Amino acid sequence: MSFLFRPAAMGCGVVLLFGGPAHSQQQLSQFEPVTLRNSIKCELGTFARDLKNVVVNPEKLKAKITIAGKTSTATSAGGTLTLPFFPVGGGGTQGTGLDDSYNISVTYNIHPANGINCSKKNLINTGVLSCLRTNKSYFLEAASGDAADSVACTHQVTASTALTANGKFTVWFVNVGPSFSNTVTRVYSIGVTAPAAKKPGGPPDT
Repeated sequence: MSFLFRPAAMGCGVVLLFGGPAHSQQQLSQFEPVTLRNSIKCELGTFARDLKNVVVNPEKLKAKITIAGKTSTATSAGGTLTLPFFPVGGGGTQGTGLDDSYNISVTYNIHPANGINCSKKNLINTGVLSCLRTNKSYFLEAASGDAADSVACTHQVTASTALTANGKFTVWFVNVGPSFSNTVTRVYSIGVTAPAAKKPGGPPDT
C-alpha cells in the first residue's frame, strides 16, 4: 500500500491518499451502490470494535463518507445493446462509449451495531477500515480535540463485467481491467473523513 501524507489547510488536519493493497482477483454477483453501503458499514462496525477499550466522546464516533461513481459501457465495433441504465435502472439502446456518473455524501455512526453488515454477500475492501486502523492515533487525537481535526482518506475500486446480448450483467471482476468485447466498467472513489463534522438536523444514519 502506498501513502501520501499531506497536512490539511492551516495545518489542522491529516489527509492521506492511498491505493489499496494488491488483492487476488475477486468475483461478485453484484457491484452496485448497496455493495459499497454494506461494505462501508461493516468496516465501520469493525473499527468500532477496535475501540471497545478506549473512551471516546460518542459525538466524535461519526464518519463522513463520500462516493463518486462512474459507469462506462463499451460494445464491440458497430454493435448496440439494450442496457439497464445505471444507477436508475431504465432501459435503452446504447452504443460504444456510454458514461454515467453520480456523487453521494452521507454520515454514518462508528458503532459495533454496523458489524451486522459483515454477514452480507458481495462485500469489498472499501479502504475505510484500513484508513482508520492505520491512522488510529490521529483519529483519537482528533476525537479528543487535540492536534488534528480529522483523518481523511480516499480509495478507488474498479470492477468490470461482460454484457450479454440482452443487456444482462454476468460476473463482476474487481480490480481487473476489461477483457470482454462488450464491457461495463464501474469505478468508485470512496472517501472517509473521521470524526465527521457535526451535522445539523438530526443524527447520522446507523
